Amino acid sequence: MRESGVVIKKDAAGIAVKMQSSFSCEGCNACHIEQGKDHILLIQQEFPVQPGEKVEIEINPRFTILAIFLIFFLPLVMLIVGYYLFQNYLPLPGVTPFYQGIVGAIIGFIISYIFTHFYDRHLKNSSSQKNIQISRIIK
Repeated sequence: MRESGVVIKKDAAGIAVKMQSSFSCEGCNACHIEQGKDHILLIQQEFPVQPGEKVEIEINPRFTILAIFLIFFLPLVMLIVGYYLFQNYLPLPGVTPFYQGIVGAIIGFIISYIFTHFYDRHLKNSSSQKNIQISRIIK
């Protein structure tokens, strides 16, 4: 995924790039930029840029695929695993097998979103900006 931004400053901490959400960001919220608002990314990369230059930002495709997996496929997999486990191996006393599977599916689904939530918080707190790099200067 590629976006553009303007370099605000460059120092020992990294390159600060001011970005605004674009049309392709609408409905995504992966990088937590609100529609129509600015966001400043601190990119830790050696790149010959000066404040005021417009640059193109590229997100590591591996990071994008991981995000897609966590958002779409993990809940589906956990739904199926939860259903299967509760249907066959984790019986609930006094509950019919049909409803045991449904309860397991709901629990698996909830666990997947709890995992995704905490992983998202981890990415916000860690230096996840290493997955974002400046690819070129836009003239």
